[in-house]
Amino acid sequence: MIYLYTLITLLLWAPIVSHSASELDWVTVCNQQTCRCKWVSGQKTAECINSGLTSIPKNLSNEMQVLDLSNNKILEMNKDVFREVGLINLHKLIARSCSIELVDKDAFRGLEILIELDLSDNN
Repeated sequence: MIYLYTLITLLLWAPIVSHSASELDWVTVCNQQTCRCKWVSGQKTAECINSGLTSIPKNLSNEMQVLDLSNNKILEMNKDVFREVGLINLHKLIARSCSIELVDKDAFRGLEILIELDLSDNN
């Protein structure tokens, strides 16, 4: 009977533990870079503000929904740059004060669900 109880308990908790571990993975991978990742208003968010970046960060979760690149030195946004790094699920992209000089006409191609784009205070 105790064996059956233990088995049922493990089966009930396994999805919760598995879900928690996967949630930690995207945060852990992100935080090993120069960004800080967390849940903000129900969205996976990477805050890469003032991080000394010169390009779009790689190895962020492809489930990232908000990316804030403000106050970096990203001079160019080349063709398919977000698709190439796997950031195709962005809802909100902030690249304020990044000294951006060139944005390719296809830089945002593949960002089908992008709702908000802030490129203010750039060149």
